Amino acid sequence: MTVFLLLAVYLLAVWVIYGGRNPKKEAILCAAGFILVLALRSPYNGCDLVGGDYTLSNSYYGAFSRMPQYSFKELIRGDFLTHFEIGFLLYTKIISLLTSDFQWYIAITSSIQIVPLAFFFYKFSPNITLSFFVFGCLDFFSFYFSGLRQSLAISIGTIGIYYLINNKVRYYLLFILVAFFFHVSAIFMLLLLPIYRLKISFAKAISFCLIILFLIPILRPLLLWISKTFLGGSYESYLQSGSSALTMFLIYMFFLLFSYVNKTKDHVLNVLRWIVLIGVFFQSFGAVNNGALTRGGYYFLICLALLLPFILNALGEKTERQFAFLMSVFLLCIFFILTVEGPRNVVPYYFFWEMPL
Repeated sequence: MTVFLLLAVYLLAVWVIYGGRNPKKEAILCAAGFILVLALRSPYNGCDLVGGDYTLSNSYYGAFSRMPQYSFKELIRGDFLTHFEIGFLLYTKIISLLTSDFQWYIAITSSIQIVPLAFFFYKFSPNITLSFFVFGCLDFFSFYFSGLRQSLAISIGTIGIYYLINNKVRYYLLFILVAFFFHVSAIFMLLLLPIYRLKISFAKAISFCLIILFLIPILRPLLLWISKTFLGGSYESYLQSGSSALTMFLIYMFFLLFSYVNKTKDHVLNVLRWIVLIGVFFQSFGAVNNGALTRGGYYFLICLALLLPFILNALGEKTERQFAFLMSVFLLCIFFILTVEGPRNVVPYYFFWEMPL
């Protein structure tokens, strides 16, 4: 936990020196802290990196170590037997031509995971450091330790959202296509396309949230019926109650509705509300499937990192904003401490020289 505490202190130092005065340096320095933590970790920090067996086809180490045996043509043809998407396989192949060291693969991937987020926060966040705290203390950062394919897709997707906010739909579709080739769940981002220009009032937002809330009790029987009818019951074991996911659903819904304290008619804020609302919908499935379907919401809930700074930015006095920032940071850090332990092996944190392959 010491590494994460030092990262939090480092982010606060960046905020004190550059916060609100030099956004570019603030974004670069915050990103550098996260990249270093991800890049210097042991491959054993992150449950999917090495798996239970170095030769396991679906571990990232297993895939990387076998890349020299395959040509680009063989990868495209599907000779590489794994469920990994073709874009990720080609990406891994390119890095394998540059280095055979898996730690360098982790370091390069860490940079590509974080740099798009830094760009996204730099372009839109009223408080870049707070955006990084939200990213770091909610579930996203710990997920980036393990889910390399989807985390890359999420970060690529944020660049797509940047273009969508700027009404450049073709570029949005292009980046979603690229993200899709890293993780097929990126297809969910197309849900944003038909609605992002519509105005979402507080009345509409609360109505949608209440509808989703009332649907939760029928989701489990509905998914059980689908599983039995079309999937031979193979997914029934996953359909368990998820009280923690339901709690997060309520927290995300609160953030969405509380964002209306910001009265400005801002196009960016309007799009962010739509994005988070879609994420809240996906999170509702966590009440019956605590992990599978909810991961589709990561593409949208990542924008909570922008929504909270917009909420704080609505406060009038500078001292009020600073106090709210510090309280938010404190509560986010407490949340991280209470929730970070789990199967992703994020804590205890080991540097690569402490627990090498």
